Amino acid sequence: MSSRISVQYYTIRSRMTTPDDTRATLRTLAEMGVEWIQPSVPSFWTAEEFARELKAAGIRADSFSCLAPDLLSGREELLRTAQALDAFVIRTGSLSRKQAMNRDASLAYALEAEKQAQALKKDGLTCIYHFHAYEFCDLGDGTTPVDLLMRYAPTMVFQPDVHWLAAAGFPPEKKLKDFAGKCEYVHMQDYAMLPDSTGENIASETVPVGRGNLNWPEIVKTCEEIGVKLYVIEQDHCQKDELESIADSLTALRKLGIQ
Repeated sequence: MSSRISVQYYTIRSRMTTPDDTRATLRTLAEMGVEWIQPSVPSFWTAEEFARELKAAGIRADSFSCLAPDLLSGREELLRTAQALDAFVIRTGSLSRKQAMNRDASLAYALEAEKQAQALKKDGLTCIYHFHAYEFCDLGDGTTPVDLLMRYAPTMVFQPDVHWLAAAGFPPEKKLKDFAGKCEYVHMQDYAMLPDSTGENIASETVPVGRGNLNWPEIVKTCEEIGVKLYVIEQDHCQKDELESIADSLTALRKLGIQ
């Protein structure tokens, strides 16, 4: 891959609601130098149609999303989508908060995830898990849901998010080392404490890379050490236009040596 920067679809979800808006957004991303996107197939296109639109814009999919609890029930469809998009990484659904608060439920999820990941690996498909802060809750015995996933779903790989690592109380540049050999993609969104819309409270917010409190030079250094291949710009909530926010993150990552 020539570029090592991708953009997560969720950041631009409000700009991808119609065919025309999606085409325009893809063109704008391409003009900004974005070569990769981490998408879900839009409801108004088939995987094949979406693949044609991506190709027309000069953008490639690095993965695709499938949130169904039972991935194996749609095994043939997953393979068809992967072949259409030329992307063989599936982003799976996460543990619910209710599951994450219960050790037995978290363990059951991990065991089922491993079963599915093993079966899909035989088709050439990789299952990737994206966590949030709540998956680091203490299950009462010193372990967390993420610990159980790493132990009991070894075929599953991870897509760490540095914002959520910070929200869970970890310095991302240190905690990322736990995922050495278990991740190739990392979500890049900064962590900032900002006044809320009322101006009366301060809350943690997702902001562009370099606009918050995270130690980005050390984060990138660790990412390089653990073998990260793709830096995925994501911003769950933007304080201004989403494309402007992506441009800010692009500029910051490029200044950090990621092209």
